[in-house]
Amino acid sequence: MRYSELWQRLGQLWCRFAHDDIFWPVKGKYECRRCLRVHAIPWADSQPPAQAQPPARELAMER
Repeated sequence: MRYSELWQRLGQLWCRFAHDDIFWPVKGKYECRRCLRVHAIPWADSQPPAQAQPPARELAMER
């Protein structure tokens, strides 16, 4: 890990723990109002829950 990468990661870590003033999330990211760092939203990559399927017994009764 290079020296500049280390400082960048430490700055991001500090921002997440020390700064609590953020902008609303937009397009999967949010911005810190104090240091203007951009962070990804942790849940942006998760898939929405699948549609629940009715039990097979209920499907048979509908036919």
